[in-house]
Amino acid sequence: MRLAWFGSGLVGSVVAAALACSSSPESSGNTPAPPTSAASSAGSATSAAGSGVGGGGSGNVAIPSGGVAAGGTSLAGGASPGGSAPAAGQGPTGGSATAGSAGASAGTAGAAAGAGGVDAANPGNYPDPPRPIKITGSTKVSIGFAPSAADPQASGAQHYGEFDPSKPLQKKLVVPIGGVQSDPWRMGWAVDRGYHVITVDLWNDYPSDPGYPEYLESWSGEDLSPHVNQPAANGMMQRIKAGLKYLNTQDPGSDWGYYLDAAGEVRWNDVIVFGYSFGGQMGVAASKYIAADRIIITSAPNVPIDSPWLKQPSKTPVERCYFLGGNKDGEHPTHKAETLLLGWLGDVINITHLPPPYASHRFEVDDGHSSFCGRPFADGMVDWDSMCEFMFHTQK
Repeated sequence: MRLAWFGSGLVGSVVAAALACSSSPESSGNTPAPPTSAASSAGSATSAAGSGVGGGGSGNVAIPSGGVAAGGTSLAGGASPGGSAPAAGQGPTGGSATAGSAGASAGTAGAAAGAGGVDAANPGNYPDPPRPIKITGSTKVSIGFAPSAADPQASGAQHYGEFDPSKPLQKKLVVPIGGVQSDPWRMGWAVDRGYHVITVDLWNDYPSDPGYPEYLESWSGEDLSPHVNQPAANGMMQRIKAGLKYLNTQDPGSDWGYYLDAAGEVRWNDVIVFGYSFGGQMGVAASKYIAADRIIITSAPNVPIDSPWLKQPSKTPVERCYFLGGNKDGEHPTHKAETLLLGWLGDVINITHLPPPYASHRFEVDDGHSSFCGRPFADGMVDWDSMCEFMFHTQK
């Protein structure tokens, strides 16, 4: 079990060469290790000596001390530290309800194309960004954050911000989350397509509490699981906010501050949460708290189908949620059933030999348990770049 927390804070450090991310295999299926992005060129990363997030130097940005970021919601009636998962009828307030999930049919697929009053160009009617993005840097950056030296489990940089201004600018922030017990996942595939990418450490282990509220706590920082013992500030939502503030001080040329509002909260409307396997469960949990630009999951979710939180309203409109699975994966029937329960749009269609665009948001391919998007390793499987670019809405 890997529990490499920040401890009291983050210490900024420049990463000029790739630091490999190790992983442990998933519980079932043909599971490759999460990919590691290409290293940034020597000297391309930017950092100020002696600065960082947390304590220990001037110019530091403090990690928030609890609560959830604006735009998210607490789970109403959540479990007490020794309790169980939230009961039916409780959960995040507001957002798009997922009741009527049986609409994942040809008619529902029509809604994905704009039927039923949905603006296909802007599902959820998200507001425009408050200002234009301002990219002044010209060099690819890879900025690493090392956990506090006081953390005995810390081992090198575990958190990254990466961006390449030479690529077509996407104006979206990607938060990738890998498989169970994997280190934080650096997603070079997204960097190479012009996305800002931030990777933060998280609670990442096999869940055991009834209903698997561990995923909710790992994302939000709320105390919902007796299995997870973490300060509220170690939830992914808080770490993403703290990381963006830190990156904006170290690398203003990449304009990481574009993803923060005037109050310093994360603008989730321009954030893509991409989750593979364990990370896919985390993506579903994230959808209950934030109105993301996209929630994209692969080889997931695999949560007890009677788990109450699966049925709770989603803050991210289902028109912005996507699933891709391999029909050779032993967990694939569960993945299909749970995305149907969530109300995600369309029938599951096989796109192995079908180029985009698609009239659905739920896909399968002739493949196994995989992340699919940008795997840089030779595992005998296909890289499904065009399918992934469709889900990400990549601009070229």
